[in-house]
Amino acid sequence: MADTIETFEAETQLLGSSPVAFVDAVINAVNDYAYDASEQMLKTLLASDPQLDPVAMRRVVNKLLNFVQDQIDKYYDKYELFCLTNVLKIPSHVGLPTDLPPSADLHQLQEKERELRDKQNTLRQSIREIKVLKTWKSEVAAACKATGVHKPREYVTMVTTDLERTTQECEKIATNARAILKHASAADSGETAYKRRRTRTQTTSVKDLLNAV
Repeated sequence: MADTIETFEAETQLLGSSPVAFVDAVINAVNDYAYDASEQMLKTLLASDPQLDPVAMRRVVNKLLNFVQDQIDKYYDKYELFCLTNVLKIPSHVGLPTDLPPSADLHQLQEKERELRDKQNTLRQSIREIKVLKTWKSEVAAACKATGVHKPREYVTMVTTDLERTTQECEKIATNARAILKHASAADSGETAYKRRRTRTQTTSVKDLLNAV
């Protein structure tokens, strides 16, 4: 059995049984199976040939059993060490439900979980923005190289100036378009009024002619 000074309190609490006791039970069960097999072997040999000496056969079977148990002890020591170190061992950073403070409240834990989730979403958004900035930086660097600008700030200033100039030109075009539309609307209104006056005059002349007749 492997030497250990650990108490395995956390493992016992989680599993409901001591890991050391579990491994010992496995090893004892294997030894019991080996002993039962040797007894069955002795019975089978004596039943197959009545002339065999039971005492001599017992010594032979016991010798075989001792060899098997030595091999079991040798390999199950390694099994015990592996289980207690890698399988039935809870890492130190893993907490158990009983590790929570007595005053821990479910609502507080849920609030804490929401805060952590919000922080996680914020971090994801920041990562996306960083990726966009990296892409934009690469594009600006390529544009600087294509336009012969040596510094990205100069390129941004140049693009901003061009954008402002274009915006001003668009505003002038929009102003001229509004003036043209206003003038055209006034001309249409004058022509419509003239047509209405002429129609009224022609109607009056026709009525005068009819009255005269």
